[in-house]
Amino acid sequence: MAILLKILATLLGGIALAKTLLAYRAKEESFAVSLFWLFVWLAIIVVAWRPLIIDELADAFSGQATSIGQIAGIGFTVLVFALYRIYLKTQRLEQKITAVIRERALNSIKRPTK
Repeated sequence: MAILLKILATLLGGIALAKTLLAYRAKEESFAVSLFWLFVWLAIIVVAWRPLIIDELADAFSGQATSIGQIAGIGFTVLVFALYRIYLKTQRLEQKITAVIRERALNSIKRPTK
């Protein structure tokens, strides 16, 4: 079961990485936003294959190790993926609304008659 969850998290992270790169190439996302999401998805993939890194980080910051559990980790991954998808959807809608408003504004300008 654990290897299946690792593979699922890796596939989900890989798809999200590819979508992030494609969105950046299509100029749908800025460099900073793309870099942030690339970091998030790489971190999720790393944590999926090495979950003890969470314990090491918790130990470094608080002095005591705590276990997060793989199910909670997958739940977090799914939530982050959903957040990412919602973010992309709002960005696309914003760009479409801007394009429609520009087009209507340009069409409503009275052109001088000759």
